[in-house]
Amino acid sequence: MKISDECINCGTCLEVCPMKAVCEAGEKWKDKDGVEREPLSEDHNFIIPEKCIRCRACFNACPIQAIKDEN
Repeated sequence: MKISDECINCGTCLEVCPMKAVCEAGEKWKDKDGVEREPLSEDHNFIIPEKCIRCRACFNACPIQAIKDEN
């Protein structure tokens, strides 16, 4: 799952993700080893691939269909 540039940062995906795999634009995040990483996007919310379980909760909740299923 990937959030496209069409994202309006409404936060709906942040609220519904059961794995907390979605981060706000510009937010640093920690990988599975606890190492702090730079944001994957400065412009819009983003999904941390290693945390995403592809449940599609974010995909189904996005009001503007800005989340794409990459498979």
